[in-house]
Amino acid sequence: MVVTAVVQLAFSPKQQETIRQQTKNITLEVNEGTPRSGKTTADIFKMANFYIKSRDMNHLVTAYNQEQAFRLFMDGDGLGLIHIYGNLAEMKHDEHGDHLLLHAPNGKKKIYYKGGGKVNSVGAITGMSLGSVTFLEINLLHMDFVKECFRRTYAAKDRFHLAELNPPAPSHPVLTEVFDRYEKTGRYKWRHWTPFDNPILDEERRNELYNELKFSSYLLQRDWYGKRVLPKGIIYETFDMEKNQIPKLEGRPIEMVFFGDGGQQDATVCECYVITEHEVDGYYKYK
Repeated sequence: MVVTAVVQLAFSPKQQETIRQQTKNITLEVNEGTPRSGKTTADIFKMANFYIKSRDMNHLVTAYNQEQAFRLFMDGDGLGLIHIYGNLAEMKHDEHGDHLLLHAPNGKKKIYYKGGGKVNSVGAITGMSLGSVTFLEINLLHMDFVKECFRRTYAAKDRFHLAELNPPAPSHPVLTEVFDRYEKTGRYKWRHWTPFDNPILDEERRNELYNELKFSSYLLQRDWYGKRVLPKGIIYETFDMEKNQIPKLEGRPIEMVFFGDGGQQDATVCECYVITEHEVDGYYKYK
């Protein structure tokens, strides 16, 4: 006797809307919001249905690296594609890479999963023809890779792109170079998410999260309200453009030092420090 476990899932209204949203007149659909707001789960079930109906064979799921793409979408903490399809799909590998082979009623579908966060990631998809692309944390992917993904779907019969992300900095290039461009075409759908859209977070847990985030203005706005904000440290808040600047360099320059911080999500920050020598009361001081 074989006993099969049945998982009862309760979707929030936002998740149901996402899963049922028709894709026919949409080129790019975006789900943007706070961490743990239920975006990924809804995206998995939406695309699970899309792949079955699609007339295209090849599809792509991409995250910063391949491991994340598999963990977030293929496995999905027990709710991913490999669990939804069961024995109707199997893991395979061919000349284009690792993929989930789905035996759908209208033919086989290959759902590739790849990393897109590095400058050379674009080489993994060059020459491929895709029907759809799902971008996980699209703001962490390299822009050359993102743009090439859209080119790979030019000849698709049922062309569709789905992107999800936590709120990026307001000046992030994915907003201006991707989202704004597709919004102007009229074939764009954007959806906002907060912790209230995740049915597994009860009121007690939401209150717990709020009390953890409320002491940081940046985290509260980004991880609770799902807004695009810039971090504000003590330097940003106390720096005075008049009081903290001098018109000319004082002392004798001794050394110049450069520092750089190349963040994943924000623009690279570069700093330049000039160390000068001063003679005060017979002693040399350095600033």
